[in-house]
Amino acid sequence: MKSIINKIYPFIYLVFCFALPLDRYAPALPNIILIFLLGSFPFIIKKEDFKILKRKEVLLLGLLITYVVINSMLFQDFTQDLKFTQKIASTLLPVILFLPIKYTNNLKISLIISVLCCILYSLFQICIYYINSGSFEFSSGGVINEILPVERLYLGFICVLSVVLSISLLRKNQVKYRCLYFNILLCSIFVFLIVSRIAVILLLILFFIQIFYTRYRRKFAMFFFLFIAVATIAFTTNKNLNQRFFYSQSTQKQKGYIELLKQWEPRFLIWDCSYNIITTNDIWITGLGFSKTKDYLVSCYKEVVKQDRRRKYFVESRFNTHNQFIDFWLSAGVLSTIIFMCFFAFLFLKNRKLFFQTALILSLLLFSSVENIFHRQLGCYLFGIILVFLVNEDDKKSSTLQG
Repeated sequence: MKSIINKIYPFIYLVFCFALPLDRYAPALPNIILIFLLGSFPFIIKKEDFKILKRKEVLLLGLLITYVVINSMLFQDFTQDLKFTQKIASTLLPVILFLPIKYTNNLKISLIISVLCCILYSLFQICIYYINSGSFEFSSGGVINEILPVERLYLGFICVLSVVLSISLLRKNQVKYRCLYFNILLCSIFVFLIVSRIAVILLLILFFIQIFYTRYRRKFAMFFFLFIAVATIAFTTNKNLNQRFFYSQSTQKQKGYIELLKQWEPRFLIWDCSYNIITTNDIWITGLGFSKTKDYLVSCYKEVVKQDRRRKYFVESRFNTHNQFIDFWLSAGVLSTIIFMCFFAFLFLKNRKLFFQTALILSLLLFSSVENIFHRQLGCYLFGIILVFLVNEDDKKSSTLQG
């Protein structure tokens, strides 16, 4: 029985990761798979496997989770915040459940195929939408998020993750080059198609810094300039991109770009409200709690947003802080934010000479700066899966061969 579990456990883990972006259509599937993994884990784990959990980056994340949970129990309404603390705690599950597996090559391929399936399904849905409506208006989030299998922000992020994984596999010579090059190109074009701003910016940064991490600079410089060419064509031909990036739909042409950005980008108003809450409330030590933070933000939206329609939109949406660092500060005090910052600082200092790890860290850092990644179960699991790559020795050895 144990030998059978040993054989199928890695495969089931891969299925779990593959199914994560598809949970809108099979929401119970990841949980069912998770039950099997948790039940099988004690039968195949070995004592020496747990040494990975002693790494400083894992301990820092564990400290953050412990602090947030204890803070919630002692100073907040624990029952109201339970769904948030459970999600944050689940971040370590992918790391722990991966302990018996060790090698990440198949995990990378599984995630790449999963993202490819999401892209192909999205392209099919976009075609159906265009045929039925005759329009291609994706500058606002309402329509596009109904079409895509995952919210645009997260789909763009996992496309970036797929690109980074593809580049790491290129360096290991484990699969055919042409498939990986095609995947990199497809993901790059797709993020322009769905107008995922954070994904476009991330890819631009990653393709640029890649040039400095390899001796094959000409090849990766070609990637960078090809991406610039695609971006130029996309901005020239795609009205949605101009509207999402430059707010060309605005009738107030006399306003500068910064003024338009503040007017059209909800995060500026949300972050302004967050700043007001921090400065007008004594929350430095314990915070407000996750649920109460949303209540305070909604109260701010009611006061600050002047237009009735826009105010109603903000209040009914109950927007969170859209920044994980600010969210920790408001919800659990400044110490939680400091621990989270130390987590990233340690990861960067430790892995700054390795492109694969640096790319993952930068992607996670920038994404956490515009999204509360721990407020969504998908976000928590993605955070944990990325940490799997960051603590795995197999990936570190392969990254040293990156020349």
